[in-house]
Amino acid sequence: MAMASGFMPRDPTHRGGALFLIGAGCSRSAGVPLGWEVAGIACAMMAEKLAPADMRTRFELSPDLSKNEAIFEEALKFLKNKALLDRATSLASGYSHIFEQLFSDQSQQNEVISKALEFGRNQINWAHICLGQLVHERYVHTVLTTNFDTLILDGIVRCGTIPAVSDSLDTINRIRGKSPHPQLVHLHGSRHAYSQFNKAADLTGTTDRDDLKQMIAELLRDSTALVVVGYAGGEEAVMRHLGEAVKRYPDKPIFWVTKSTSLESQSKATQTLLSGHDKTRKPRYFMGGWDADDFFRALMQQLTISLPNWMLDPVQFWMERAQEIVKPSNVVGTYENTITSLIDDYSRRLQQLKDCQTHKAVDAPTETAERIRQHIAAGNINGAWQETEAARSPDAYQDVLVELLHFTAENAKSSGDHDLMEKVLWCIDQIHQRIDKQGTDWGGVDDALKEIYDIFLSCSLGGYPEQIRAHAVETAKEGVKRRLHLAAQSPARFNAAVADGWHQLSNRFADIGDINAGLDAIRRAVAIYETLAAENPSRFNPDLAKSLNILSVHLSDAGETEGALDAIHRAIAIYDTLVADNPSRFNPDLALCLNNLSVHLTSADNAKGALEACRRAVAIYETLAAENPSRFNPDLARGLNNLAIDLSDAEDAKGAVDAVRRAVAIYEALTAENPSRFNDALAMSLSNLSLRLADMGDENGALNAISRAVEIREMLAAENPGLFNPNLAVSLTLLARQTFEHGDGAGAIGLTERAISLTTPQAKAYPSSKAGRWLSWMQAELARFRATSSPSTPTPP
Repeated sequence: MAMASGFMPRDPTHRGGALFLIGAGCSRSAGVPLGWEVAGIACAMMAEKLAPADMRTRFELSPDLSKNEAIFEEALKFLKNKALLDRATSLASGYSHIFEQLFSDQSQQNEVISKALEFGRNQINWAHICLGQLVHERYVHTVLTTNFDTLILDGIVRCGTIPAVSDSLDTINRIRGKSPHPQLVHLHGSRHAYSQFNKAADLTGTTDRDDLKQMIAELLRDSTALVVVGYAGGEEAVMRHLGEAVKRYPDKPIFWVTKSTSLESQSKATQTLLSGHDKTRKPRYFMGGWDADDFFRALMQQLTISLPNWMLDPVQFWMERAQEIVKPSNVVGTYENTITSLIDDYSRRLQQLKDCQTHKAVDAPTETAERIRQHIAAGNINGAWQETEAARSPDAYQDVLVELLHFTAENAKSSGDHDLMEKVLWCIDQIHQRIDKQGTDWGGVDDALKEIYDIFLSCSLGGYPEQIRAHAVETAKEGVKRRLHLAAQSPARFNAAVADGWHQLSNRFADIGDINAGLDAIRRAVAIYETLAAENPSRFNPDLAKSLNILSVHLSDAGETEGALDAIHRAIAIYDTLVADNPSRFNPDLALCLNNLSVHLTSADNAKGALEACRRAVAIYETLAAENPSRFNPDLARGLNNLAIDLSDAEDAKGAVDAVRRAVAIYEALTAENPSRFNDALAMSLSNLSLRLADMGDENGALNAISRAVEIREMLAAENPGLFNPNLAVSLTLLARQTFEHGDGAGAIGLTERAISLTTPQAKAYPSSKAGRWLSWMQAELARFRATSSPSTPTPP
């Protein structure tokens, strides 16, 4: 409503109503670095210049921005050791200080900014396109940005509008509150400006600029709403001027859109701006958890705004533009005829394309791929796959395969849909075929391999049907073959990808219960990472630690407890070092390893050591969850569950109940917001609570808890039996135990027999898997119930 109220097509003196403030988060999906990453690039560039010749390769940046974080941190550490930066300087908060200390003049700063923007390769993303269309449709009159890139300008111009641009403080006098023209203001300068604001002194100086203060106040005064997207709110001058403007015009609704999920994680200035207001006036909305591209997609849908013409019908768009080309009229002879013929030939070729499009004489690959992208942008999984399956040849969707893979995998993970998981594997097989054809000549091969790696590591297929798990194993095997072939041509570029391939193959073997093959695969991954980490520890030690953690799990599953402990201790030693330099990044990984260490120590009958490791993991998760509850509360709940088990082993029954009750409370809150993701975890926690209450003699409480768990898992198994039947069987067996304790032997037998029937198919197919161990436990319980009494109670494996 706030956006629509600014739509005034009959008023030629006012170009729309909304004011947008755009930060770095809007350009991140286009590959443009965020502020802390720019600071890291600055450190790496300076470190490479100052380092001895034998160290310079450590600071060489990867074309993949996501792989440079360790290099940023090592460069920062190097510069601190050289006394060029204060010990307290961090990438997250030290942007302006880093530029102040390292780069004395504007040309050096421009070099850093140019290097940073190279990562984006001048590509615009969905947010820039939508913003351009909002300006063109007159919903937005002015865009303020702290970004140096010119992608917003590109998006606006592509949609048919040329805005008035201010790219330095020397030109802000051309900006008006009410303007007949759309306006774009680069608050810190642009990449093409003569000056940019990077240093602390530059940024602080803008605080006292009355003209900047007046401009922001006028823009807010004449807007119907302020919409802030992808901006962290950490820049003092902008936030001060914005805060003063809001005080002068408190009726303006404000929408603060950010990927962060809590207002507490925002800057103090942002919190003050959004919370310190009169609630009787227009509201201020904190919209957390929004990616910029997704926000603009949703906004366009709500406003029923279609794609710009150059995307809806690109041929017709350029035909109309061709009609605007003026043929020469004031010259004669060959020169005139040559120019006229060139223009006519251009128009004729466009008409031929239009004819092909009209008569569907060709299945244009770019058109098919673009339609698939539009469905992806709209969140329409069925539409995307209908377009893909209707394509006349694989060439039609080749350019959108990686995007389709990511989109399908996200939907498959959230829904557990078997057909979607098959489509995920199909996409990966298609990517492998493209690698066969193009090899290292395919510019997107690195991104494709990384996407496959991320998907395979984040998915567990253990509960999926046998054919899907078998397909996944074969797909992962084929992936290793392709990676080995690429590495043979370019080892420096693809050796890490080979290690990634072995890593993900080990997980797929685990899904089918082939422990020996999984062990062999992860050992190969570890061996490669050890070599890479020896040459470049800052870049590859995190990968080595991650693979050692998985190795420990596979060794434990194989019954090699001593080997599992050795691997997990090595992983923890690496993470301890990494955490010392970068706690925010590596503390979650360290806590995960400590959780696994606790499990391995329990297997080694070291209850004291297991409890100590688990307490340390929970302490880390509690700190992380306090700072970012939406991200780390699930990990904290999982850690508390393990802690309850360890406390029970240590005969601290009350402590165990207290820990698992906390886990249940967290999962109940998470389930209220996202039941599809957390319902099974809540059921697992309730099952654990039932066991702990039974230890304390609270049989009624134990029965109530396990009954709730069964109810949840019955519902889940009804929707997806292949995925949730095994977990349902475990809870049914625990319910049978409580039913037996309440004197209903026949009921206990019936529940256990049903649990065994649910578990037997998977246990027979994979006797070494968890299902195999569960089946033995269930059979022991059934025998006990049939015997009417038993001197001991078997423990769930």
